[in-house]
Amino acid sequence: MPVLLKVFVLAIVQGFCELLPVSSSAHVIMAEKLMGLDPTTPAMTFLLVMLHTGTMLAVIAYFWNTWRSRFFSSARRPPIRGRAAC
Repeated sequence: MPVLLKVFVLAIVQGFCELLPVSSSAHVIMAEKLMGLDPTTPAMTFLLVMLHTGTMLAVIAYFWNTWRSRFFSSARRPPIRGRAAC
């Protein structure tokens, strides 16, 4: 199996398991072992970190508008009439 296809499979496993109440890291490590990869090598550890980083960035991008509207909405409120702006 080509290396790029193995990385793609690991990314699918990571993305599918990340938002479920199961350990996505354990599933990725199990998938690595099933594909004959050694999860203890520095390259595989780096790949696991990058998979988690990609998942985190995807979640931030997906929920950004919701978070922005909820957490920063007080900054957009118009000033109250009759009071000086602070």
